[in-house]
Amino acid sequence: TVRRFESSMEDNYTKFKIEKLSDQFTGSTRTVRRNLLIAASIGVALSIDGIKFGTFFGIDFKDATTSKLAIGAIAVIALYELISFIVYAAIDHRSWVLKANTVLHSSAASVLNDVSKHTRQVQDQLGYIRGKMTSDDDSVVNAIKSQAGVIDGIVNKANEEITNYVNSLNQLKSQIKIVNFAQLGRIYLIDWGIPVFMGGLSLYRNHDSILAFLSAVFV
Repeated sequence: TVRRFESSMEDNYTKFKIEKLSDQFTGSTRTVRRNLLIAASIGVALSIDGIKFGTFFGIDFKDATTSKLAIGAIAVIALYELISFIVYAAIDHRSWVLKANTVLHSSAASVLNDVSKHTRQVQDQLGYIRGKMTSDDDSVVNAIKSQAGVIDGIVNKANEEITNYVNSLNQLKSQIKIVNFAQLGRIYLIDWGIPVFMGGLSLYRNHDSILAFLSAVFV
């Protein structure tokens, strides 16, 4: 039984690790992230005073007004992509976490089924004893004596299943912590950190241009 639990937990850990190492984002979210990085990078580059642009995408950046409106338009696109990315990414991340945790829940369900099987066996034995209780006293005593060892064995088996599961689960949790720690850099720096930082930087550096662009469009 111990070997069975160890093998089962090792399989579950492998499945969990594979799920955790997979990309948390769908194709749509990756596309939004790419667009965000492109728009934000262009917006930041155009906002740097030391960089002089003549024309870019057919726009004359030598004219201050034209340049400000163009930068504002690009920054608005970056802002839209930033908001879209945060929403899409949050949904994908939650789905990714739930999918990985399903591995653990499926393992728990398997053990609970085993314990439930032992419980039904105990109920069957008790039903047998109750059936004998309509007979004479000696038959009742003999029925209890004959089934006492069987019931004890079933209960001990259930306790062993639970104990082995708890021990294996604790070992699995320690392994999962290592995987989760390894994922922190990828998740919060590469997947989330850089795109959100670039989007925020573009918004910070170009907020005046955004207001000028919106004023020109809506006023």
